[in-house]
Amino acid sequence: MAEMAVGGRATTADYNNIQTTINSVLGVGSGTTGYGQTLLSSQVSPGAVISATQWNNLRSDLAKARMHQTGVAITDGLASNAANRGSPFQVLQIITSSTTISDAIREQYQLFSGGVSSQKDLAAEVTANLSFSSFTNPSVSGNWGGTSLQQSRSVTVTLTFAGYGSVSAADHARAFFNAGGAIQFQFARTGTAANTKDTDWSSMLSSLGEFFFRNSSSQLVGGTYNSGGSVATGTGYNNLPASGSGVNSGTNLVVQTSSASKYAENRFFVAAKKVSGSVIEFTFSFQDLDTGDRPVPSPPPPYGPLVDEPVTGTLSVTARYTQPTGANVSVNPPTATAGAWGA
Repeated sequence: MAEMAVGGRATTADYNNIQTTINSVLGVGSGTTGYGQTLLSSQVSPGAVISATQWNNLRSDLAKARMHQTGVAITDGLASNAANRGSPFQVLQIITSSTTISDAIREQYQLFSGGVSSQKDLAAEVTANLSFSSFTNPSVSGNWGGTSLQQSRSVTVTLTFAGYGSVSAADHARAFFNAGGAIQFQFARTGTAANTKDTDWSSMLSSLGEFFFRNSSSQLVGGTYNSGGSVATGTGYNNLPASGSGVNSGTNLVVQTSSASKYAENRFFVAAKKVSGSVIEFTFSFQDLDTGDRPVPSPPPPYGPLVDEPVTGTLSVTARYTQPTGANVSVNPPTATAGAWGA
């Protein structure tokens, strides 16, 4: 027979409300809420006597979510001490068979669950800068962009969430991002610079730093875009549409421009679309729209043809991820596959 906590001012409705709140955060949840984990606690029948074990299962679920958020252990502290109720939500009284469930305990647990819910986007328990184990970073070499050459190059990377346990593929994707997961990309042109256009493309790409795609945002870390460029900072997994007006019918998340007036027409785009709840497609488009310039020094009139130098070297896209992982919350990353390079 389970040990029973002594009844008091917390009703089964109070307990179930707290359990509903933590289930929405630590469990599958919905929309922008839910870490996709299995809970120890569950709803209790109306009017039932709630055991000490049930209270401590609830405490364990609350603690797991909070430790994932802050990385700080939850301590035992009497709810009768007002300092143990409310922010910073790091103290929860352990219930025993002799504990009277007081109004202070009810309030402590309710406030704690509310704090966990309101700060659901915090994520201390993550591992950053991991490489996709089966992913080969797409790269392509050869001349392009010059006179009579292909004027653009592009490649698509597809992320697929397969689901795990009883968690569906679409809920897997939500849990990954809701629990602090991110997808990261870096871009480069490497190789000896044969001309100033090569140097400019290298600068355009490296100056972006690393692009992070998160739950509800996109961000450049360690870099920035040039004048005329942009980053869709308010767009992430949860509000990414299935189609858009950007590259490959996606939403343009990054637009990078040249900082050299001579190559002002050139553009680099990162676009994405949500093919389904469990599949995201990123397209990276390198567009050399420069029509050419007069040679330097310029000959006398009629000047002759404009010079449109080719882009040489190797273009590459590197993909990494940040994974929600730890003793309290852990969500598998997606798989990544790259398509063939095209125009």
